[in-house]
Amino acid sequence: MTDVSPLYHPIVLRHARQPRLRGRIDAAHTSHDGHNRSCGDRVTLHLSLQEGRVSVRFEGDGCQLSLGSASAICEAVDGQTLSDARAIVASFTTALTGEVPAELAGDLALFLAVRAFPARLLCVSLAPDTLAAALAQSS
Repeated sequence: MTDVSPLYHPIVLRHARQPRLRGRIDAAHTSHDGHNRSCGDRVTLHLSLQEGRVSVRFEGDGCQLSLGSASAICEAVDGQTLSDARAIVASFTTALTGEVPAELAGDLALFLAVRAFPARLLCVSLAPDTLAAALAQSS
């Protein structure tokens, strides 16, 4: 039997149980929905650009990995420039597929344990993939 404890690091669980930046942005410039059809996880990312900086919030329902990932990616991107936000998301999604960049922002590296559990990869990648789509709509 495979040990899943690396997936559920205490900081990952804290992100899931006490998510940061969860909620709406009333004056969002864009909102984007994501859905993991294999398990039912759903996330909506709300973005606003003010003075060249990204403000991001999320809403959603899902497993601990999905909610934790949403919290961590939003925390890593919030307050960044648009280009930096895109780079952070790209680095994380690239790392999830196996190529580890030199450094990942915030708590994102803790989610890389999911690579040993392919069935759970979609849970962790839902929020960053949805955020990437939302950032692509922003200019």
